[in-house]
Amino acid sequence: MNLLLGLAVKDLWRSGREVRAHLVLVAMAGLCLFFSFAFRDSIDTLISHRAREFLSADVALSSMQPIPAADLVVAEELAQAQSVARQTELLAMARTKQASLLVEVKAIDSVFPQVGQIVTEPLRSRQDIDLDLKAGHIYVYDELLPELGVQLGESIQLGRLSLVVKGIVVRDPGISRSNIGIAPRIYMDQELLQQTGLVGPESQVTYRYFYQTQGDLEAITAGLKEQFGQKNYFVISPEESMSGLRRALDSFGKYLSVLMLLASLLGFSLAFYLFQLFVRKRISSMAVMTMFGAGIWDVRKYLLLQSCLLHLVGFVLSWLFGATLLLGINQFVDLSAVPGFVAEISWLSLSVLALLFLAVAVLFNLPFWYEFSSSDVIHLLEEDTSEVPSRGGFGRFLPQGIGFLGFLGLSSWLLGAGTFFLSFAASLIVFGLMAFLLMPLLLSWMSHKMSEFSWRFALRNLGRARLTTSLAFFSVFIIGLLFGVGPTLVQSSLKELETPDQSKLPAYFVINVPEESTNRLVQFSKDSGIALRYLSPLILVRLETINGEEVNQDELRRFPSRVTYRKSLLESERIVEGEPFIGTFDGAGSEVAPVSVEVEYAERRGFKLGDILGFNIQGIPFQARVANFRRIEWNSFHPNFFIQFPDGVLNDVPKTYVGIVYHSGSDEDVRQIKFEMSRRFPELSLIDLGRTLRRLADITRQFRPVILVTAISLVLFTLL
Repeated sequence: MNLLLGLAVKDLWRSGREVRAHLVLVAMAGLCLFFSFAFRDSIDTLISHRAREFLSADVALSSMQPIPAADLVVAEELAQAQSVARQTELLAMARTKQASLLVEVKAIDSVFPQVGQIVTEPLRSRQDIDLDLKAGHIYVYDELLPELGVQLGESIQLGRLSLVVKGIVVRDPGISRSNIGIAPRIYMDQELLQQTGLVGPESQVTYRYFYQTQGDLEAITAGLKEQFGQKNYFVISPEESMSGLRRALDSFGKYLSVLMLLASLLGFSLAFYLFQLFVRKRISSMAVMTMFGAGIWDVRKYLLLQSCLLHLVGFVLSWLFGATLLLGINQFVDLSAVPGFVAEISWLSLSVLALLFLAVAVLFNLPFWYEFSSSDVIHLLEEDTSEVPSRGGFGRFLPQGIGFLGFLGLSSWLLGAGTFFLSFAASLIVFGLMAFLLMPLLLSWMSHKMSEFSWRFALRNLGRARLTTSLAFFSVFIIGLLFGVGPTLVQSSLKELETPDQSKLPAYFVINVPEESTNRLVQFSKDSGIALRYLSPLILVRLETINGEEVNQDELRRFPSRVTYRKSLLESERIVEGEPFIGTFDGAGSEVAPVSVEVEYAERRGFKLGDILGFNIQGIPFQARVANFRRIEWNSFHPNFFIQFPDGVLNDVPKTYVGIVYHSGSDEDVRQIKFEMSRRFPELSLIDLGRTLRRLADITRQFRPVILVTAISLVLFTLL
């Protein structure tokens, strides 16, 4: 064994360029898989380690309306609660003498949070923080101070209440809207919230109760959902609290994995071809070894040792490069938009990757193991062994078949066994069959049809070298996919990261406008010289049935839908299928009210024209028929809705209003108008679109180098 190992190492060392090319391909292919594994592990670690802290409890009960005391007693018993924390959340405008800003208000009691902690600067214990809050002090995110022009110890106005800024929140549970530039967070005392005057029947307020328990969490969650499933309550487990974040990360991860899988498949395919050439140059020497007493198994072990050594070095190189890049991402890329996210790879994934390299090393040897067992030694001494007679059968295609099935299994693990994976697998199977089975046969048939000798000779030679031809065509297909899909995804990603031209965008979103304030707000906008446009009603409903069958989509069951009604479409909307609304719906006769649905939303939910949707509108059942599908230009930033009714259907339902404000003046004029609007209408909220876009631009700018490096690496790898 030591002798074979020494010979294998010496042979590899002397080979020079051939070995280096093989190592580069294998290491790059392994590096692609390394990143796919690392992204998956990073998401899993974030979800498993941060889920309870993200929720700040073991289970929570949430509602858009106050929860009756009787239901709270039942919930506490079902949760087997050791402690109960209360939190009320809403968006509101905070003001000082010279500025105003939309903030996320979290009114908490002394028990919150049950999991995790609120870390402040200056550092204060949780008991001291509670005493400060009860005394009318607040703790805020640091970006609020420069925006409002205040310092610690100074006051801000929140509704009718003046509150003193006591400290800065450095770390707290969950993800704040501030992470994407919408609203910095404020912590205040639960009992003082009512004094602000911001909580009323039409206010957009979320009431949450958190439970810490030692019981069976899965059973407790199921019991709470069964008890409150028919009410407008949401039972949230730690995993469900991160479901939206996980969907977003998984969606990005799938596209990343597709590129990485294609690149790794190309790398291993080309490495397989190079290894065949490498061994065929030495196969006659191996035949001589058998003539001088070496057994077939000795030759096989010799080949296996060489293959294992090559792939071991390739694995080490991919691991070193990958670990270095992960350190660079954690060091230089701003990941604050997803608190707790760390780019890492687990030892389990590294072990799987090492086993994968070992399996590839064995797989690369199968053609020669088969050839040595099916050919006479005398034929192996020939100068050209590509036409060595063998027993035939499918043994020659065994490595390709096993490798392809293994690759599909790996793809299923990384992409999930859904439609996305099935489409990816189907395309690979079709082109794989074309490359390995049909293309050589087609070349052979074409060679018989060609009259010109040079064409016939070239096609016949291609048809004879089945392995080389098949790998060549399959590699061309993979290269085409990488050149087609890779740059397209990169270009679309960079386009999404571009900051829109803010001169064409509204200055503010106006939300939470009470119905009784709309006329005064319209008059204020005229007097101030600003354009208040598309003031639209916003109504919270719950979709409960589709064609009489209960909704089985968890997201629709757990969260209310925001709908509106209008007399006509906005400029950013157009009907793509179905009939438009005509006039005002009067509800005469037994006709079911029509409803318009955004086309992509309808595709995701499986809606069809004519479907009867059953809604619960503040406790009242209501049915509507899908009359048309709309396409929306979301980059217009108009107040668009997924679900839209005609005028006359929901006019009498309690509602708030949303709209957008255009202002062509200077930044100082815009800030002054915003301040005056928040002063006169303390109950409404203003989202500074420019501030939000700047924050998103800061976040996405960090990812541009990563995307560009990925694109350049894929192109260079493809050109190898």
